[in-house]
Amino acid sequence: MKKYGKLFTVFLLTLAAALCLFAGCGDGTTPGQNTGENPGGTGGNPSGGTSEPIVYSVSVVSPYGIAIDGVTVKWGNESAVTDQAGRAEKTLPEAEYTVTLENLPDVYTFDSVKTSASNANVTVRLKHKSEPQEGKLLYTVRVVLADGTPVQGVRVELCIDTDGEGGICVPFRNVTDARGETYAELDANQYKGKIISPKNTYSYESDEEDYYIGGIATAEAPYLLISVEKI
Repeated sequence: MKKYGKLFTVFLLTLAAALCLFAGCGDGTTPGQNTGENPGGTGGNPSGGTSEPIVYSVSVVSPYGIAIDGVTVKWGNESAVTDQAGRAEKTLPEAEYTVTLENLPDVYTFDSVKTSASNANVTVRLKHKSEPQEGKLLYTVRVVLADGTPVQGVRVELCIDTDGEGGICVPFRNVTDARGETYAELDANQYKGKIISPKNTYSYESDEEDYYIGGIATAEAPYLLISVEKI
């Protein structure tokens, strides 16, 4: 019996040692406690998980605060195109990104900006490649079809609008480009516009002198959008 008693005691001691090893006796831990090590290599996240993606957005505006559509916004290798409100957005992993732009109007440039989770919505205000002369503003006329398709190769004219009457008129030197836009430096004033060529190709809402009645360009917003239909 003493022999069996000794064997039983050895069995109990062995069992106790095994239980103590499993429970982490002597190392200050409890079962399931995380030691702070990160074997998953997930950038310091002890659980080994990753942060939820968030929506980053960029608004692109002209030096005068006018929304610019059709601009490609890039967050690193990811990209999106600005809509009619000048806004582009992308759902991306949480990180800091450098925002750059492509497909800008030819007359503008930009400074890259940083965006992060704490500053996920940013606005990029474009800059003139060449600053207008003193006392002048860079006026933009854009010609599009009713569905928003740009019309290229159109020549326009802006005339000072005084109490609804046309005054000094300025034909733009360049025809509309691939964005349907053309630009000219003019004195800060209020202007109405019309298409002067090609003739009998496009129709639009106009008065008896063929000036577009859907909007005017002002010193505060030197931009005129002319919506046309092809005849």
